[in-house]
Amino acid sequence: MQQQQQVQQQQQQHVKQQQQQQHVEQQQQQQHVKQHQHQQHVKQQQQQQHVKQQQQQQQHAKLYPDELHLYKPE
Repeated sequence: MQQQQQVQQQQQQHVKQQQQQQHVEQQQQQQHVKQHQHQQHVKQQQQQQHVKQQQQQQQHAKLYPDELHLYKPE
């Protein structure tokens, strides 16, 4: 009886170790996902800045016809 109990205890410990290892792997994966999200966020910021620059250039270009129109003699 006692021997059987000991064997069961050892098996349980082994299962606990496996679960802990899985937990560690999950944490690592989550960290990787967070890093990936952060990189994406940085890329998005850069893209947005690029879009803002384009918009500014367009606005600047739109000003010229109006200014030219102002200078045209009526």
